[in-house]
Amino acid sequence: MHFNHLYIFLKLSLTLILLIAFVGCNSLLPDEFDGDKKYSSPDIDQKASNIIARDSAGFVINAKGLISLVDDLTAAKLSHDSISEDEVIASGFDALVDSLQSTSLIRDSLLFIEVIDRGASIDTTTSIAYAVLNVSTGQSTDFYLYTSLIYTEANINEYINIQLLKTDASAVSSSNDMVPETITSGTKSIVSSGGDTHLVPIIKARYRVHAEPGVYLVRFIKSDASTLGQYFKLLILSI
Repeated sequence: MHFNHLYIFLKLSLTLILLIAFVGCNSLLPDEFDGDKKYSSPDIDQKASNIIARDSAGFVINAKGLISLVDDLTAAKLSHDSISEDEVIASGFDALVDSLQSTSLIRDSLLFIEVIDRGASIDTTTSIAYAVLNVSTGQSTDFYLYTSLIYTEANINEYINIQLLKTDASAVSSSNDMVPETITSGTKSIVSSGGDTHLVPIIKARYRVHAEPGVYLVRFIKSDASTLGQYFKLLILSI
């Protein structure tokens, strides 16, 4: 093998190994892949990676925790797990949407999502925040939602889960497959306090969604809410 080809092969292999080690999602790579294959990112993933890599956002969205949007009695029930978030949403969807209009998400621009009024709980099994997504008539009903983090040493293995919820609190079907082409579309080096360098993907999650025109609640769930930080990144690109 020519030296230059060998160098490229080794560099790509090392990148994939590091990504497997440091990315939080459990199924980012398929069970089998050809180590000699050159992974060519889809144009839309490359575009997403280039946008998400920016340090400044077009918009800052103040997403809110569900517990901050309901009355004291419902908040107490949520805190004590005697009522589920889905039950609250199904019984008061329109009211929740009305109270979240200032959180409406915007397509085709990098969003910094600031989580406010989350409450004292950092339970990693529950949502951290909600926002609203309007799919208007005439807009593409097929789109990708990409998430990433503003990385620190503490959160390099973490990620954000997303659900689009309909009026009955059921989730819109989505595909969150992360293939090598997506993962290798862009990476970022994070240096720990001990001097170690960690290579992490710029795109932490990718959801492909088909949603008919309408209004949806968007639920954000952090893999470990205690390491969230002040913001995370969201990008919605139409297909």
